[in-house]
Amino acid sequence: MLFFQLFISFFLLSKQNAHVELSALSGTQWRLVQCNYDNKLRTVNHRATLTFADDLSEMIGNDGCSDINCQIVVGYNKITIKSITSPGKKSCVGKEKLTVAKNFISTLRNHTSYKISGNYLTFYNGSIARLVFAKIISDGEESTIIKRSYKVDPVYYNKGGRKYLKLHDFVSQTNIYIEKIAGFSFVPGYIYNIEMKTTILGEGTSKKTNYELIRVVSKVEK
Repeated sequence: MLFFQLFISFFLLSKQNAHVELSALSGTQWRLVQCNYDNKLRTVNHRATLTFADDLSEMIGNDGCSDINCQIVVGYNKITIKSITSPGKKSCVGKEKLTVAKNFISTLRNHTSYKISGNYLTFYNGSIARLVFAKIISDGEESTIIKRSYKVDPVYYNKGGRKYLKLHDFVSQTNIYIEKIAGFSFVPGYIYNIEMKTTILGEGTSKKTNYELIRVVSKVEK
């Protein structure tokens, strides 16, 4: 009897988790922020995106070079790609764009297990992260706004006589150093967990990034 109750509880929890996961994908837009090639997750400095239909039957986007259209079946932590088409396929300009585009399409075709962690969508090959996307708040021709989550170190870091905040990304396990976040009042001696709005203007060498606080999730004295 106890085993049966545990089985039912596990089944209901799994069903609930699946519903939450699917709801988190429905009608959402994502921008690629990291791509795994040469055995390392690398920052993507140009625009590549995915958008899920409300009913999760279709996924459209851009691999960094060309638009793509995918017919899909979405389950808990798994996306089955029924077909991928690329209307008006364009040639890639630049080695990085070509490498990212190839890995983008290859991952969608072959490694479609996924996980949503807060503001991130990650596609995996086994336990290895292949593509990491951040959720888009708004998207336009000139700029993209995404939401990301970070831990802020309790001290400033000096570089070239200037003070920088050190932010650690929980999902990609990488650090960034920035001078200021609009709306964020940093007090040394505290570790912060924050949600931050990142506005990306342009791409490649002309790419500019602005940061704005959404909310402080926690503040703990070091």
